[in-house]
Amino acid sequence: MTSREQMTDEHRVRLLEQLEHPRLLTLPAPRVAGFRRVERTVAIWLVASLLALLPVRAIADERIERYDSEITIHRDGTLDVVETISVRAEGRNIRRGIYRDFPTRYFDRLGNRVVVLFDVVSVERDGSPEPWFTEQMNNGVRVNT
Repeated sequence: MTSREQMTDEHRVRLLEQLEHPRLLTLPAPRVAGFRRVERTVAIWLVASLLALLPVRAIADERIERYDSEITIHRDGTLDVVETISVRAEGRNIRRGIYRDFPTRYFDRLGNRVVVLFDVVSVERDGSPEPWFTEQMNNGVRVNT
């Protein structure tokens, strides 16, 4: 006979009353040998698992939270690009700022070599000018902030 079949008439009446007035539904705990030990073991594993995840969350907190680009194409073929990048940095991996690579030398789909001009107009942090410098890369320019 299973634990459901062992439910007494008194438990059935209490269950029906609770279903008629749904506030708090309580069922009798199954009578299984060693149930408390299993329950305790599951609780310990659950707490240990949650504690193990806490340091990972704290370490992985540096990230780019938002990246928006506003691109204007002019009739003469030039582009104006305004990038807005929101970064969460805690000084672990991002200590001195961020960088962006812009390809200015590449081959098009027909195999022709293409070289484009690139000028940085400004770099700002929270609306104020930010120091920056550029580096020449094999295929373009890196802007460091």
